[in-house]
Amino acid sequence: GYHCTSDVALGPVRHDVRKGIALDDDTLRWCSTQIPSSWPNSQEAMTSIRIFRAWGDLWDEAGRIAAWDGLVSYIAGVG
Repeated sequence: GYHCTSDVALGPVRHDVRKGIALDDDTLRWCSTQIPSSWPNSQEAMTSIRIFRAWGDLWDEAGRIAAWDGLVSYIAGVG
């Protein structure tokens, strides 16, 4: 997954096992291979993803397979 770098460290994420990233529609549609793999400004891994919709009715169907392949690759890469 995508990894952002910064010189700011905020310390451990509180209750990280109860949190997940909300995957917005644009990220799913256009950059599903660039989802952050750790919480910003921490070294702690993302443990869950919330998806608002599987695919929009008005979105080009041709991009659906590539977007979902990217999401599957992300999940396989982070475990």
